[in-house]
Amino acid sequence: FVLSGFILYYVYANESEQETALANPRRFYVARVARIAPAYYLSLLISAPALIYDAFVSHITPTAVFFCSIVLVPTLLQAWYPQNLAAWNPPSWSLSVEALFYLSFPVVFRAGNRISPYKFFSFSVCALILCEGIRGALRVAMGVDTAMDDGAGRQLESAPAFLLFFPVFHISSFLFGLGLARLHLFGMLPASLNSWLFPCAACGTVLLLCFRTELPSFFLSNITLVPLFGAVILGGA
Repeated sequence: FVLSGFILYYVYANESEQETALANPRRFYVARVARIAPAYYLSLLISAPALIYDAFVSHITPTAVFFCSIVLVPTLLQAWYPQNLAAWNPPSWSLSVEALFYLSFPVVFRAGNRISPYKFFSFSVCALILCEGIRGALRVAMGVDTAMDDGAGRQLESAPAFLLFFPVFHISSFLFGLGLARLHLFGMLPASLNSWLFPCAACGTVLLLCFRTELPSFFLSNITLVPLFGAVILGGA
C-alpha cells in the first residue's frame, strides 16, 4: 500500500497525467480498471472451481459465505466485509483496499498539491499514528492480538479480520507513500540519504522478517512496518 501511493503520485506528477487525474477523473478510473481487471477476473475464474467444491462438496465453506463471496469478491467489496475473505482467492483482498485508494486519489492529489510536501508528509505520519492508535484501542477492547495473525488461508473470526483487513485502516499507509513520493520528486530530502538508505532499510526488513516470531507485536505493526517499507521504496527510487 505504501508502494501503491508512491507509484501513483510518481506517475501522475507528470503534467499530462495530472490533467487526466484532476480534470477528467473518469479517464483515471478507466485506466485503473484496465490495469487490474483482466488479471483479477482471470484469477477468480481459475479459483472458482475450488470455491464451489468447498461450498457444495467438502462443505468447508458455509453456504451463506459462498453466496456473499460471489457478490462481494467480483465487485471488489470483500475487504469491507472481511469475515468472508478466506472463501475465494484470499490474497485478492488487497485489491479491494486498492479500490478505495483509486477512488479517493484524484481528490487527495488535488488537496495535497495545495500544501507543501513537508506538511503533507507530516499529515500522513499523523494519520498513520491515529489509525494505529484506533486499531490498538480496538484490539484491547476486543481482547485480541492480530499482529502475528496473517489469517489469509482460513475462515477468520470477525474481530481480528476487521482489524487486519478493513480498508479504512490502510489508507494511512497509502497517504504515507504519497507523502514520500512528493518529498522525493521535489528534492526535499538530503542527497546524503541516497548512498545508505536502501541497503540499511533492506537489511532491517530482512532481519525483521527473519526474526518476526521472536519480536514483540509492536515491531509487526504499521507504526514500524510502514516507515521501514517506505525507506526501502525511497532508497530504491
